[in-house]
Amino acid sequence: MLEEFYSDYKGQLFRIAYRMLGSVADAEDIVHDVFVGLSRQDWNQVVSPKSYLVKTTINRCLNLLQSGARQKEQYVGPWLPEPILDSIDGQPEEKAERDERVRYALLVMLQTLSPQERALFILKDILGYSYPEIAGMLERTESNCRKIFSRAKQKMNQAAPEPAEGLEEESGEVAAFFVKQFIHAVQTGDVQGLVKHLREEVTLITDGGGKTKAAYRPIFGMDRVLAFLRGVKTKGTFDGEMAAVHLNGEVGVLLTRQWRAVLAICFHWEPRSRPILNIYMVMNPDKLRRFQEIKH
Repeated sequence: MLEEFYSDYKGQLFRIAYRMLGSVADAEDIVHDVFVGLSRQDWNQVVSPKSYLVKTTINRCLNLLQSGARQKEQYVGPWLPEPILDSIDGQPEEKAERDERVRYALLVMLQTLSPQERALFILKDILGYSYPEIAGMLERTESNCRKIFSRAKQKMNQAAPEPAEGLEEESGEVAAFFVKQFIHAVQTGDVQGLVKHLREEVTLITDGGGKTKAAYRPIFGMDRVLAFLRGVKTKGTFDGEMAAVHLNGEVGVLLTRQWRAVLAICFHWEPRSRPILNIYMVMNPDKLRRFQEIKH
């Protein structure tokens, strides 16, 4: 029975924990602990195994977030979630597999919520649980759950418009074209060609974690973002081999030096005339460990 539960629910539980924590390693540890705990569970007392597993995963994540709150507050510079590398050559996976990915822009926005708001948003908006079910999982009243979810939904809507749900053929071609231009622009320093692809209110966020050079604050506005890209080019930040990759199910950029990943770039796509709302640059080597020893 344990092997059956593991096969059926491991993937979903990982995605829940990853959305809650923004860390692949922590999400994997949570899922591992949940299944280790199954050996001590009397399943005759469990009405819904799936709900039990989801509840256990959510609550373990909440406990971890509470215990790690101080450490995150002391983080140097902006904190970004750990991206997941899907493919090297920029070619999308099968649609069914791609739709299961946790979109990076959504992941970033989720981290702006409090842990309780995040849990409510994931359970209600993403997983579709009812308020009575959520109230039972989180041991709160339905009224309280409604209030928390309403607050979370409002914050998510204010943070940014909904990202594109998938890369269909046309939008995928647009994204691939932009990434090709982006790589050329940052490697040559000629970033003016990116103007037509960026929103005037575009924001660039870098995460170095105090372990590599990065901007300590988000950079707001097209002019400042372009100036930043020009500046870091002269400092050698983009020296190395840049390639189009798929990060969290969407096209992004990976920079490697001597086969070691040193920078992952994700984008918040907005399907209008200027599609890029946000640029996320993950430079913290701790968040790129899983990308190492990549063979092109």
